Amino acid sequence: MMQIDALLKDCDFVAVATPDNCGRLIGKRRPVADWPMLRADGMAMPDFHLVTGLENRPLANMAVTGEATGFHNGRLFPDPSAAFRSPAEPRTAYVLAEARHADGTVCEQAPRQILAAQIARLAAKGITARAASELEFYAFRAPFAALRDTGFAGSPLYHRGGDNDLLVSGHGAVFYGAIVAALNASNIIVDQMQGEAGPGQCEINIAPLPLAKAADTHAAFKHLVKAAAHGLDHAVTFLAKPFAAEAPSGGHMHLNFARADGINALADEGGLTAFGAAFLAGIVAFTPGLVLLSAPYQNSYRRLQPGSFAPMRANWGFESRSVMLRLLGTANALRMEFRLPGADVNPYLAYAAVIAAGLHGVEANATLPPERDGPPLPADLTEAVQAFEASAMATAAFGPVVKQHLAGLARHELAASRCAISDWEIRRGFEEA
Repeated sequence: MMQIDALLKDCDFVAVATPDNCGRLIGKRRPVADWPMLRADGMAMPDFHLVTGLENRPLANMAVTGEATGFHNGRLFPDPSAAFRSPAEPRTAYVLAEARHADGTVCEQAPRQILAAQIARLAAKGITARAASELEFYAFRAPFAALRDTGFAGSPLYHRGGDNDLLVSGHGAVFYGAIVAALNASNIIVDQMQGEAGPGQCEINIAPLPLAKAADTHAAFKHLVKAAAHGLDHAVTFLAKPFAAEAPSGGHMHLNFARADGINALADEGGLTAFGAAFLAGIVAFTPGLVLLSAPYQNSYRRLQPGSFAPMRANWGFESRSVMLRLLGTANALRMEFRLPGADVNPYLAYAAVIAAGLHGVEANATLPPERDGPPLPADLTEAVQAFEASAMATAAFGPVVKQHLAGLARHELAASRCAISDWEIRRGFEEA
């Protein structure tokens, strides 16, 4: 992210945007001359973004907005610290915004605010967090429109997987170079990148940042990658499991936590601190009720299967890629890798879920089970919705209004998935049923 004044110097437009429930950036482009007014008074914006589904259409029967309210305008108040540029639009600056209601009150159902509320709870205990996302995705030589016409088949960036194979990943150098250039233009630092197991699959890791900025950067990253692909007549997908026979795409999240004096809050020379053990125990104990916030679609659960390097239990372990919560490093260098999310994750909601579960563990003085032990995770979206709605911890952490809102969004997604008819069903039963 960049300083707004430097960004605006050679711009014609400023795009004020807020992340919606899917993590997409929703907003409007305004002439750059409007910036002083936008910064002071915000920008009127229909509040559809609070209730959009994956198809980016407003969902019915949601409490926060809808036909009953007339889909009234809210306001987006730009956050000057959350600005970036896209080489795809060289004369436009993007600025992420806080979503407010028309009366100026902050909208608690907005993804950025859901995370902000959990960060505030963490700060009340004298703890700060830094985080970094590592996102996997599939890249294709064909553009989005052509892939849609062919049923999203074929044309991977390279014809075979190249898991850490530098020769294979090097064949995508032009495309990956465009991505890195786009990230560099917005001061988003790439920590590392590598080929992954599937044909045309890549992983790019972003350098650690304060937690709120890390989530904003995650959202900007996906926007910039898609724009870079479009500019080269390529396409990408962040779907968690786009191909039945190929590797899924993860969206792992690395976090570390520090006290006010900068000392690691999770561990010291003697091992896990009391706070650290209880915080991790809370994540293990309460994540099954919050999986919905890390795995939002029916397809998300196609990834959470045996042999996929994705977790099926809420468990933990040191330096283990087979658990949900992987601990790396020791003492003041200890950090955690949350391996539950796929690449389809909304970062604001998943980070909020981690903090909420961990803090509930601290407040309940939860006991950390032995390594690799832990309850099973929901097997599909139906179980995840049921677990979330039954979670008293979710009500306590997010409040009944936000919990009802998130459950309502998930119910719509579940209903859509139940109406879908897959190619597999047709092939399997067309003649035999």
